[in-house]
Amino acid sequence: MNLPGGLCRGRTCPAPNLAWADLPWAEPALGRTWAGPNLRWADSAVAEPSLGRTCPGPNLAWARLAHSVAIVTVDAYRALCMQVACPAVNASSDEEARVIMGSTIDRLDRQIGASKGFAGSDVKLVVLPEYFLTGFPMGEPLGVWAQRAACDPDGAEEERLGAVAQRHGVYLSGNLYETDSAFPGLYFQSSLIWAPNGNVVLRYRRLHSLFAPTPHDLWDAYVATYGVDALFPVVDTPLGRLACVASEEILFPELARALTMRGAEVFLHSTSEVGSPRQTPKDIAKLARAIENVAFVVGQLRLDHRDRHPRGIDGRQEPDRRLQRTRARRGGLR
Repeated sequence: MNLPGGLCRGRTCPAPNLAWADLPWAEPALGRTWAGPNLRWADSAVAEPSLGRTCPGPNLAWARLAHSVAIVTVDAYRALCMQVACPAVNASSDEEARVIMGSTIDRLDRQIGASKGFAGSDVKLVVLPEYFLTGFPMGEPLGVWAQRAACDPDGAEEERLGAVAQRHGVYLSGNLYETDSAFPGLYFQSSLIWAPNGNVVLRYRRLHSLFAPTPHDLWDAYVATYGVDALFPVVDTPLGRLACVASEEILFPELARALTMRGAEVFLHSTSEVGSPRQTPKDIAKLARAIENVAFVVGQLRLDHRDRHPRGIDGRQEPDRRLQRTRARRGGLR
């Protein structure tokens, strides 16, 4: 919702091209308006700032303010949270890793199309899990993981993901590892949003991480390259103002608050979490971030983290031995 400047501070602009007047100051909760300095509260005056107007006294007609409130409405839509398999590339060669990533994008393309076909054409937003293309690094040196698993912002993987968003007419968000030509040899954990035209409209580099480089590690150089605004990006879309939060960052209220202060209305939370029959700290934090910021949290986690590609490099299905053993035990077999 676009509010005129100063309204949150109880100020109204009396006329176009005039300076802000701190008076009259509305206190709608008490149904009264401050008429001027050193004057008493006038209980007879009622404020209705949501409509941009005030009543100067009892039985008087509404007087519309010079600057009214602009109300922005958003048509109802569905957000699709996809809990999908995230094949690991740790044991793969660099070449095999790229083939696996490409196969994953093909699979996601089919799954998004099938899901939208089932859920309906009002699916406008799709959120994928954390590191959905590669899994996470397990001790690999920075340069090794950057070469094997990180995407080039101008490379094939991100271009193909943009084509998926365009093909299905959705805003597509997910979290992946990404290189940056301004900082060679490093990678960042990035959350991206692709628009229905296929373009990346938001790129957020995770600020809090125990295992990956972050802008904090090279703060001065990063800010000099991209500016402060790149640290807390928010994009205005027909679906509302979208922002990204990655994984454990949902636990930090300061990040969500900073994004809210920049206008965020919907937090897209790509995450990877353990299953639990009880509420986890992240579950509680999601509710808290939504409540305290009066915002939506749309989040998804990964299904599993396999050591090999779920369909194999050559496309053949690899059986899940764990599932087979479980079924055997349930059937009384050993």
